[in-house]
This record gives sequence, C-alpha cells and structure tokens, in this order.
Amino acid sequence: MDLKVDTHFRPDIQGLRGVSVLLVVLYHTKLAAPGGYLGVDIFFVISGFVITQMLLREIEIRDTIDIGAFFARRIKRILPALCVVSCFTLFLSVLILSPFGDQQKAISGSRATTLFYANFHFLLSDSYTQLTHDPFRQMWSLSIEEQFYLVFPFLLIVFNKLSRKLTGKLTSYYAASLWAFVAFLSLSLRYFQNTTQETWLSNFFQRNLPLSEFNFYLPSHRIWEFIFGVITASIFAKGEISSRLKSGYLSLFGLSLVFFSAMFFTDEGNFYGLNYIFACIGAVFIIFGNSGITTKFLTMKPLAWLGEISFSLYLWHWPIFVYLVILYPDAGPFSFGLACIVSVMIARVSYRVVETPFRLGTSSITNKTLAVLSLAILLPLTISGLQQASIPFQKSAYDTYDYTNNRKELASQKLGCADSWLRTELIDRCTILSQQSKGSMLLMGDSQAESFSDGVLEAGSQLNLNTTLFTFASCPALNLNNKFQNIACPSYEEKVKFINNSRPTYLVLSSGFTPYLEDDNCPLRENNECSTNRSDRVDDWFNSFRLLVDDMTAFRQKTVFIVQLPYLGNESSELSLIGKALGKSTLKSNQLTMSAQENFENRIRDVVSSSRFVRVIYPSSVICKSNTCNPVTKTQRGWFRDSGHLSKSGSLQLVQEIKKAIQSLSS
Repeated sequence: MDLKVDTHFRPDIQGLRGVSVLLVVLYHTKLAAPGGYLGVDIFFVISGFVITQMLLREIEIRDTIDIGAFFARRIKRILPALCVVSCFTLFLSVLILSPFGDQQKAISGSRATTLFYANFHFLLSDSYTQLTHDPFRQMWSLSIEEQFYLVFPFLLIVFNKLSRKLTGKLTSYYAASLWAFVAFLSLSLRYFQNTTQETWLSNFFQRNLPLSEFNFYLPSHRIWEFIFGVITASIFAKGEISSRLKSGYLSLFGLSLVFFSAMFFTDEGNFYGLNYIFACIGAVFIIFGNSGITTKFLTMKPLAWLGEISFSLYLWHWPIFVYLVILYPDAGPFSFGLACIVSVMIARVSYRVVETPFRLGTSSITNKTLAVLSLAILLPLTISGLQQASIPFQKSAYDTYDYTNNRKELASQKLGCADSWLRTELIDRCTILSQQSKGSMLLMGDSQAESFSDGVLEAGSQLNLNTTLFTFASCPALNLNNKFQNIACPSYEEKVKFINNSRPTYLVLSSGFTPYLEDDNCPLRENNECSTNRSDRVDDWFNSFRLLVDDMTAFRQKTVFIVQLPYLGNESSELSLIGKALGKSTLKSNQLTMSAQENFENRIRDVVSSSRFVRVIYPSSVICKSNTCNPVTKTQRGWFRDSGHLSKSGSLQLVQEIKKAIQSLSS
C-alpha cells in the first residue's frame, strides 16, 4: 500500500499488492478466501521492503535521510485519500446509521483514524468481531503502519551508522542482524505467549482481554512483519546476495505459501497465528525470487491494475460493505459482487483524482504540503464535530431523549460505587443510612445492577433500610468465568465470602444474560474455552444461576434477583434517517426479542420455584407493554439508558416491585 519508487519499480511487487488487496476484499465478502485477512500482513512486508529500498538509496547518495522529505511523501501519499474516504463515510453514516450509538461509534472511529490511533481506539472499545458494522474498522492497519514509520527512518539512520562504523560498509550483515534482533523481540511478544504478558497488558490498558486481541492491535506485536521487508531490502542492497537467491522456484514456493494460507487457514482454530508467519515468509520468497512463472503471473495486467489502486480500494471497500449489510441484512453473493464492482470503480476514480495529483511534484516540506496536512486533518475532525452536534436534533425525530449519555445520573455512579466492587474502604461511601433503620440491603451485580440502583435505593429509603451499592460492569454476580471478565472483578467465591461477612438483611442481585452468550463475553468451561453452541452457553448461564440460588438458600440469605431487560438493539436500518424515510419499523424485531425474553424468564421461574429465600423481579412486565418493548416510543420515553439498560427514571418504575419482593421475604 506504499509509495512506489519509479527508478526501481518492481512490476511483480505491484501485482503482489493486487493479490493482497483482492484477498482482503474476498475475505470481507465471506464468499471466499477464509484467510484473506492475511493480505494486510503481506502489505506490511511489501511496505517495509519498498520504503527501506528507497531510504537506503537516499543514504547511499546523501549519507543520511531527509526526514522532512520522508514525512512529506507520507503525508501526500496517505492523507488526501484518507480524508476523502473519512468525510464521505461520515456523510453516509448520518443517513444510514442510528443516532442511538452507531453514529457516535463512527464519529469516534473517524477521529481515531484521522489522528492515526485507530488500533488503540478499537482495542479499548470492542473486539474485532464486534466491529462488524463499524465503517472505520479497516483503519487499524493504517494506524499501525504510520506508527511504525514515525520511528523507522531514525532507527534506519542509527543502525546504518553503527554498521558503517563497525564494518566500514554502508549495508552489511550487521545492519540486517540488528533488524533481525528487533524482529525477534516482536515475534517473541507475538508467539511466546504467557499469562504474565497478558496480565501486564490488561493492567496497563485497563482491559481484561486475551493476548490474541493485543497481538492483533499493538504495533509492538506487528512490527516484525515490516521488518521482514526491511531485512529483505537490506540483503538486496548487497547485489551478489540477491542474485544468488533469485529463483523462479523460490518465488513459486512463496506464492504457494500465500495462497495456501489464504485458502486453508481461518481467523481462528489451532493453527491461528502460524498463518501470519507462512504468509509473510511467502511474501519474502516472492520478493527474493523475482523470476519465473510467478513473476509472469504477478505482472499480468489485471493484477498490476489492482495493485495500482490497492490503497484506495482498501480504504473504500469496507464502508461500502458495511452500509450494504446494514441496508440489506440478507445481502447475498450477487449483492456483494456488485459492491465489489462499485468499490473498484470508486477506488479507480480516487486513485486518478485524489491520490495521483497529490503525489506528484516535490517531496520536500512546502506550504502546499502543510496545507494538505492541515486540511486533511481538520476537515474530518470538523465534520465529525458538526455531526456530533447534530445528533440530538436527529434523535428528536424519534420523540425520545439522549439516552446514551446519562449513565452518570445513576445512583451507583453518583456515589462512586460503580466499577469498584468489594473494596471495604468504600462501604461507608456506598451506603445510604436510614434514620429509622429496620435492617440493611446490599445491591451487587454487573451493569444491569447498576441500572437498577436508583430503584433499589428508593425502595430501601421507603422501607427504612440501610442500602449499600456495589456494582461492576461486565462482572456478573453469578459464577461465570466469562471470557472478558474485568481483571478487577472478584471471583464468585470472593463474592460469596463478602456476602457472608456482610450478612445483609436483604441481598439484591442482578446479572445480564444476553451479553454472556456472545463470543466476546461467553462463559469459559473447564478447558478454558467457550462452547461454540449457543444452547450450551445458555445452559452454562443457568447452571451458574442455579448454583447461586442453591447457595443463597443454603445460607438462608433473603435474596431478590432482578432479571435483565430485553436487549432490544438499536438497529441502524430501522432507526436511521433512511429507515425513517422508508417507514421501517422496529416492531417485528422487538416482538422476536420479547418472545426470547419470555422463554428466558420461564426458565428463571423453574429454577427459583422451590426456594423460600429467593424472589425474582421481572422488569419487562413493568417497562414493556402489550408484549412489545421499544425505547423510542412516547410511552417509554426516558426509561432507557441504552438498548439493554434502564435510565434513572426507568429504574424508579421498579420501586414498588422491589418493595413487594422484600416484603414477601419478610412475611
């Protein structure tokens, strides 16, 4: 995806770019190439090779690198096309995405893209698989690339000066050895996995994620791919070495590795991880071979043409695919084929009209370069700011309120008791005392419990109970060792011990259900893996719930369990401006959700039916009417904080239910 050097142009590498972007596009269609995501990693190898060759020639001629000129080339190569794609994607997001969360995600993604920290942004927000409808998801790779090139030319100068001082030669095995050492360090982080590294990274980023997520997004775990290209270019600088390695068989073997990895590896499974190595080594072999049938194949006009527009095609195809799926969820092969054609056409225009004009001319830092830099950064940021300001007006079309920004209104948040479970020094701060105390009540649970905190607090006040709030998002009250459980979340045994030590008169618990069925938060089994079967995950959740009921019954602990709300979702196709203009309705999806909620609640009833110490509250019976539950209707206006949690006013609708449950336990 990087700037080619005309004086040493390699048409086979241009064709390899074409193969790489084709693999990525096919992978995103889900129609072919299950390992096509490796095209990005091949891009990294190509980029490292091409940039290093260019800079080594400059060092040979000038004995140094013009850092300003290098960054000027990067600015004019990357930013104009990126700016146009970002602005156009934001414009479409206003029309196609829901203002109830999806547009905000697009806005934050665009800002992270413009300022080249998209990889960190997505690492700290959602896993890769949860970003299916994020039109900026593909930008993580561009951010890693630019982060690498922010430091690379300085390291290249230092390594080559050390090499010359020690060997008297500009390029030597010594310089390649230094780069090999850096690559080894990066590979060690990537492949020598251990719990110490995972724990350290989880603590540093305050996200309890598996190491695979850090491997995917962090530049430290990816730079070995660029350095494979750097080392290849360093060896190429010694002509006699490269001529001996030049072989049609070598390049054919490399191409076979690339296609084997793309066609037979997937993005999961026992061999996930090795595929990166195979694909990158394949790219290196192709570059070294540079002859034979592989070169003839890669220099075919269609592949060369795709390679020419590869950068623009990479930028454009993903938002087009995302919006296609949002507008037509049942899009099939024909629709994706048409989307591919449209992407290629737009990419060609972008290459001719945007990329090429800006790349021509001087490579030094000029006023034109600074103007391009300023415009390409300020324009997307300005548009995203204007869009952010327009969201309340967009929401007004649904006769509802801004329910994505009122988490701070919740009692658990106001008291500073959210996301701070079981810290004894917080008990005083998190306890509201009653003037005529008749006992105590303790609320514990995840974000569902947090959303019920105002109702629990008000019920406690009316019943003259001292009420303590302890809630922690994604930290279930059940014995669920979920995949992404927060590092600060105590174990089930610690929670039970805390309850026994506290011995509240009444214990109020709540834990989500739907989130723990998803791939990124599913319950881990004894093999430390989640079941791939959804019904098994449901059973895992209910086994944990049954254990909780049995334990509270054995302890004779009077317990109220508040069931999660129906997860309604904020379907962009239904809640967008286009959806409203076309008269799309959320009624059907809500009815399906309510049907699933009814089945879930019936199983809850079966589990608690024999316990004298556990009562259950079903918020859906209060919040939802006529078997429908919609957060964007007049009757439920203001009751929802988001698609699966209540706001403060919604929580207060449950006060009477909470009081009835507690009084039932008292009788």
